[in-house]
Amino acid sequence: MAQKNAGKEIRKYLRTISDNMRGLKNSPETESIHKMRVAVKKMRAIVRMAEVEDELKAKGIFKKMKKAYAAAGAIRDTEIYYEALNGYFNPGNIKTYYSGMAAGLHKKLVRSISVIDIDKFTHTALKVVPDKLGQMAIRKFIAREKKLIDSKLEEQMSDNTLHDIRKHFKNILYSLPYLKVNKRNSALLQRTKAVAKITTKLGDYVDTCMKLKHLNGELHGTHSRDYRAALEKARIDWLLLKHRQKDKLTKKLSEGHILD
Repeated sequence: MAQKNAGKEIRKYLRTISDNMRGLKNSPETESIHKMRVAVKKMRAIVRMAEVEDELKAKGIFKKMKKAYAAAGAIRDTEIYYEALNGYFNPGNIKTYYSGMAAGLHKKLVRSISVIDIDKFTHTALKVVPDKLGQMAIRKFIAREKKLIDSKLEEQMSDNTLHDIRKHFKNILYSLPYLKVNKRNSALLQRTKAVAKITTKLGDYVDTCMKLKHLNGELHGTHSRDYRAALEKARIDWLLLKHRQKDKLTKKLSEGHILD
């Protein structure tokens, strides 16, 4: 695995963000939302490894990107929720409601991306992010993220705690490709698959929590008896799933060895 060039990757991710933003102005296409959000997260990991996040935040260039990222995330979460909920209804019964919800979220996304100047963002970022990241800096970054994970593991395993742990594992996963393949880095690089696996499982748990949050919000509304019965059935199923996922995650995380 060749060491990645930070400057080159920043340019690549910003092109991906720009290309998908253009498409998202016309349609909230799921794949475009996914590609844009992943590119933002990977770019942000580089910025954090280079320790220039505060400098870029001071210049105000992350604020607008964060709003677009959040707006795209709201569409993504809503799609996942209604896709899962649709299984509890006769085919298509929920489609009209979701379409109205998606239209409003898309308008918000379009407003947020229309004010982003990618050229300016690229110029500013490349002025402060070095082309190559120092190996010691990357290892220190991974060590800091691991320390934060260890600290979180001392807390009660709440939804927010597991969400934060996932963020730190994501940062580690995105930083590993910037390590050179050598003896000093071999132990960390050998953990790539393990980190990817636990990150995916944590992501599945976060999605279950998100679906339950959406559903609980709906239960406070006024619905027909059949609609409410379907919501209650989904709630029971998702709560059971959440408990199973949490038990497995807690056991796996308590065992350690993921980064050792």
